[in-house]
Amino acid sequence: MTSIKPLKQRLEDIDLLKGLAIILMSFVHVNSLLFVEAFGILDTLTFVGSTVCFVVFLFAFSFLQGKKLLAGKIDSWRRIFKKISLLYIWYFVLGIFSVLLHDGGITLSQIIEIGLLKSLPLYVEFLIAFVWLTIFIKIFGKTIIKLFNYPYILFISSLVIYALGMLLFNVEVHRDLLIWIKMHFVGNLDIHVFPVLQYMPVYILGILMAKYGNQKRYLGFAILCLSALILLAVFNLSVWYRWPPSILYLIEGILFVFVSLYIFGYLKNAKALNFVKIFGADSLLSLVVVTGLAFLSAWVLSPTGNPYIMLSINTGVLILSYCVLRISKRLNI
Repeated sequence: MTSIKPLKQRLEDIDLLKGLAIILMSFVHVNSLLFVEAFGILDTLTFVGSTVCFVVFLFAFSFLQGKKLLAGKIDSWRRIFKKISLLYIWYFVLGIFSVLLHDGGITLSQIIEIGLLKSLPLYVEFLIAFVWLTIFIKIFGKTIIKLFNYPYILFISSLVIYALGMLLFNVEVHRDLLIWIKMHFVGNLDIHVFPVLQYMPVYILGILMAKYGNQKRYLGFAILCLSALILLAVFNLSVWYRWPPSILYLIEGILFVFVSLYIFGYLKNAKALNFVKIFGADSLLSLVVVTGLAFLSAWVLSPTGNPYIMLSINTGVLILSYCVLRISKRLNI
């Protein structure tokens, strides 16, 4: 989730992509915490954010990992531990506040379940998927480097892994450890978790685009994704489902990624987009700041059905987040 500074100058479109996802995520969190009525633009932003944010984060995350693999760099276990520790700490801290907001209080047993990853709180559950994938790239990084010149083999393998995940999702298990493993890697019932196996096509696609991505291919893949969505809709080949992700759900997210990258490829130097870019420069910090301010808003303010008040709250959270990120950048935090 964090950015890689030496690549920053070459990957401003990725920073914009991550920044856009953070902004959408802010709308999702604030609206779901405080808005109690239906209203066009706010509902649309919430739906789009819920659909694409994780796919965008995952694509950008694996894209940056792909760039490192192309340079022959694989993190040491010490650095891996540092990264996953940071992800886990923020997951744990924000997770406790999430439960406090949702339930009005928290018990010791709930805290233990959060810590043991048995119960993943709303708004932060996706962070754990990045813990597993950070470990994954350490274990399989050398194999992926060898397969970079065989992109079709890599991508088809990811589709096979997706199919395996969907198959195992339907397998019933009863022991606590097996339920825990199943939940994290293939999903379990309708529990809100981002299973590693079913998101592998997005992960591998991001890694491959680190080598093969360009404006022409982004446009081509966007057209391919749009065509696939039309075929799926016309012949009713897939339902829209998030837990675990259906093919339709994944393709919608991937379409958003490629359309955004194609557009940002031409606009990445536009000064008007600096507001978006700062949210993507350090996406983990941005996520913590935006989520923290969304929680604070929900704690201080009462839910409302007034869309104009909600737009004001959303705007306020984003502006405050921007100010915090600017200050942290100046202080080099």
